[in-house]
Amino acid sequence: MKHFAFDLESFLIEPGLSAPRPVCLSYATSEGAGLLHAELESDAVVALLRETFLDPSVICFGANTAFDAGVILERWPDLRAHLFEAYEAGRVRDVQIDEQLIDIARGELGGKKYRVGDQIKRTHTSYSLAALEQLYFGRDRSSSKYDTGSWRLRYGTLIDTPLDEWDTEAVDYAIADAVGTLQVADAQALGAYKPQDSAAQARAALALHMMAAWGVKTDAKQIKKLEAQTVARFEDLTRELQTIGLVRSNGTRDTKAAKARLSAAYRKLGIPAPITEAGDAKKEAHEPTGGYESLDEEACEGSGDETLEKYAERTKLQSIVETHIPALWLGVNTPIQPGYKVLVESGRTSCLKGKPGGLTNGYGIQNVRRAPGLRECFTAREDNYFADADFSGLELCTVAQVCKTLIGRSALGDALNAGIDVHLDMAALILGIKYSEALDRKHEKKIKDARQLAKCANFGYPGGLGANGFIGFARAGYKMHVTEDQAKDLKAAWIKKWPEFRQYFALVSAAENAEGRYDIKQIFSNRVRGDMPYTAACNTYFQGLGADGAKHAAWAVARASYDATQASALFGFRPWGFVHDQILGETRIEVSHDQTVELGRVMVAACNKYLPDVPVRCEPCVSKHWTKDAVAVYDAPPREGGRLLPWDLCRDAKSRCWYADGKEAKW
Repeated sequence: MKHFAFDLESFLIEPGLSAPRPVCLSYATSEGAGLLHAELESDAVVALLRETFLDPSVICFGANTAFDAGVILERWPDLRAHLFEAYEAGRVRDVQIDEQLIDIARGELGGKKYRVGDQIKRTHTSYSLAALEQLYFGRDRSSSKYDTGSWRLRYGTLIDTPLDEWDTEAVDYAIADAVGTLQVADAQALGAYKPQDSAAQARAALALHMMAAWGVKTDAKQIKKLEAQTVARFEDLTRELQTIGLVRSNGTRDTKAAKARLSAAYRKLGIPAPITEAGDAKKEAHEPTGGYESLDEEACEGSGDETLEKYAERTKLQSIVETHIPALWLGVNTPIQPGYKVLVESGRTSCLKGKPGGLTNGYGIQNVRRAPGLRECFTAREDNYFADADFSGLELCTVAQVCKTLIGRSALGDALNAGIDVHLDMAALILGIKYSEALDRKHEKKIKDARQLAKCANFGYPGGLGANGFIGFARAGYKMHVTEDQAKDLKAAWIKKWPEFRQYFALVSAAENAEGRYDIKQIFSNRVRGDMPYTAACNTYFQGLGADGAKHAAWAVARASYDATQASALFGFRPWGFVHDQILGETRIEVSHDQTVELGRVMVAACNKYLPDVPVRCEPCVSKHWTKDAVAVYDAPPREGGRLLPWDLCRDAKSRCWYADGKEAKW
């Protein structure tokens, strides 16, 4: 395969504009490099890219390729089908993503790499092209990239200037980016660690970039409502906690007093208090960890102390007032554009918050605070609704698929395929009753409590937790308090219910190396994650599989939405949000039913390529605002041809409508 590296210089990114006007295209192959003016030589740019995207013998490389692809899609829409096809065929890659995949395989993601003589050393850094050139070739281009007078920030001034009149430094900088990208790609191909799953990650990166480029608007009325209720509650809690002594008269928190109270609460529970990351480092170094007690929301809620729960709530409300609400206001006039990161160690994505005054109006879409009215501040544009689709029980399906693939069987997978409520089934075992009886009595408190405990087991134990680890997991995530003996008995019952996990844990344990660490190759994608502790190794198989399926769904939705040659009902749909197992987008009101149904169908078909034996399901819904409570409601029973309606508008107007099972909605 031939390597073709390309890079676009453009006008600057700004809020609401993540695909700015291109100024020039630089490119490099083994035969040489070149530069084309994007405006004055537009036909030549289109011809070169079309020929390259259509050539099955060429792999295209970029650095932050998704940005360049986004610019191409916006500036030259006639290239969309060709670019999407090249991505689909696995012929578009990103050297920055490839380096991250290499480091994940080494267990060194985020570890800085620098050259000393002929040796590569590592501590911590970014994955910029400049950093990769420094790593592989000892070449320092940082001044040409980051100096305030760098041409990187001034290409917009050359939009009407022919190339033969450009400053030599402007030409050299642009070509150097393409040449550097090609050289890094070639060096990576010769390395001991070859990037696996590169093409799929590049596809996902483009899908996420397109979501961010479209962005999402916010509702001024909803923000005002959120601000009023948040400030009122914050002030009430401040007065109460000042009386108790956890907040000083000037409004600052007395963290020393709070930590003392937290330690006492956990001593009463008979378990160590959670500590911060800095405390973990001290613990690993066998140093005292006093004073490093964690006061985050999970730690306070897990303490069982109502006052500490209020302390954590006040901290959360302060963050909403000082950070979230100002960020939300920016989205009223200009779209909020989340900064997605396509890879973390597990294979999942992350989302950067961004800062007011940054290149775009960012927001941590994947970690929205649990606060009434916060999600509801996000609203669909005029004449649009939100289509909202998330996979049902994705992590259960992925862990069952892993067991079927690696072990050859899964009782959990069989139960899921049979449509059984696996949490209720486990609850029946805990209570010593039949599943049919638990189903008949599922609204009773005793059954509900047992189901919640079973849910905690089904999601916690596949990650290899021991009794103490499960105690913390149950308390932090589910506000459930179990003793060590109860945790051990529950795990024994859970193994009895899903016996394949004995072999699963044995299989993971067999991968332990001489240092007591683990290297795991992901099923289907072959992506490698190295140098993990045991629980991470247990988790990464199914978390990584879920990430692979969800990312493939995001790609399929993006292509159907923007590529007219796909002839999909989704064409014209605009995805804007990716929350691990959930995709949100905007749909025109008049086609909202058809596009939302198609969204669910495309997502399921794509994700289930990674779940051939335990397919996942999805029931999409429509709303005007983003809300956690939204469910599918119809203007008539679905079996009678009912069409989807916006859940929150129906609720607010108390409209007559029907649920997916045909029952009439009661508000």
